[in-house]
Amino acid sequence: MAVWQECEMKWWYRYKLRMPLVATGPMVSGGAIHAGLEGALLGKKTVADAWRVAGNYLGEENIEKYGPGAKRALEATPSWLWEVEVPQVELKLEVQLGGHVVVGKPDLWWVDKDGAFVVEFKSTSDDPSRKLEDYQPLGNPQPLRYAVLVDKYLEGKLPVYVMHLILSTRGKVCEGAWYPVSRSVLEREEKEMVEIVGRMERAPLWHRSWACGRCEFKEIDEVRVTGGEWEWNM
Repeated sequence: MAVWQECEMKWWYRYKLRMPLVATGPMVSGGAIHAGLEGALLGKKTVADAWRVAGNYLGEENIEKYGPGAKRALEATPSWLWEVEVPQVELKLEVQLGGHVVVGKPDLWWVDKDGAFVVEFKSTSDDPSRKLEDYQPLGNPQPLRYAVLVDKYLEGKLPVYVMHLILSTRGKVCEGAWYPVSRSVLEREEKEMVEIVGRMERAPLWHRSWACGRCEFKEIDEVRVTGGEWEWNM
């Protein structure tokens, strides 16, 4: 949904046409950090294990360039993350919303006696504190949408909290505050999600925005707009 709201054509290329992504530097580095966190949470829950998984993700072709930054980020991981007893990592949640099947995979969530807790991982090469404002829940709906899915999955039996954990390749970390998602916010987000899914059923609309310059489908879209022919290898 976030991709659709950013650019309908980008969503069409990625999720309808299944066009392969051309990985940029931030995508490679961020992918390694995410893979390391997720692999370690499902494994030995140590920084060493996270780095092992991240190194395997990068491979020989990328580890020299992106490995040091990814390792610094993983070494900044707060210790409480490894103490989560039963982490649900990239667990596919599939729920019914307004007659539509909506699927999502939160980075991490778990349940304890106090409620359900959802963590959204973000990575950056910048000072993470500068990114925190952009990623506050009310400004970035992604974790709130995951909260809706978790709430539906748990049948509304527990309070839901969300937060951002931002890791920087500079070796710094910034933790957002835990945000309690009220019932009114959950209902508002669910209504908006149903409206977005409904719009996804029509053909995408093209428009130019600030995101076009850094889009991984930029070249293909420019050819399409000018009436040229394009092809790709699956």
